[in-house]
Amino acid sequence: MIPVHADGSIYEPYIQILAGSSIDAVEGMSPLGLFDVAQATVELSPERSAWNRQLAIGLVEYRKQDTKRELQIVELDPSDPWRPIYAACLGLMPEAPTESVLQELRYIPELTFEDFLRIERVWTAGSAEDLLSRLEDEQHLTPRQLSMIFLAYGSAGSMSLRDETSPIPMPWFKRLDAGPNVIVVCSPK
Repeated sequence: MIPVHADGSIYEPYIQILAGSSIDAVEGMSPLGLFDVAQATVELSPERSAWNRQLAIGLVEYRKQDTKRELQIVELDPSDPWRPIYAACLGLMPEAPTESVLQELRYIPELTFEDFLRIERVWTAGSAEDLLSRLEDEQHLTPRQLSMIFLAYGSAGSMSLRDETSPIPMPWFKRLDAGPNVIVVCSPK
């Protein structure tokens, strides 16, 4: 997946690497037109919108809530300055799936998130100490973890000598080596 501007044009850093990449397709562009990638625009086909959406919680076994950790959804006051960083680190989750998504994905209309997981909603005042303790919590799932279920997120960092093992450069070695050990620090402005 690549990010695009509101007008559908591809961000410049991605244009530079797309032409030489092994990609499946750029939606809205001829597969043979990669040499014109700078002029490409991407448009979402309305008939494929269901193909692009899913409920991540639907990947968890239905009505087997006791087999998974409890999902903890942390809520902060809308005026709390920590709210955006909590959302980025822990994720967000609405109270219930929307009727349109249930209908579009052909789920039963009465479906709730609680049909898949035990859910605890907690309110807190944001702080670095609280956020760090929640990030280290292994007793609960977070909405961010749930949204990436079955993906290789947060794998352990390398225990090697921090050096590539191959004389041929490996793409993304440093990112994979660092793994979850990268910390983002946010400050006002």
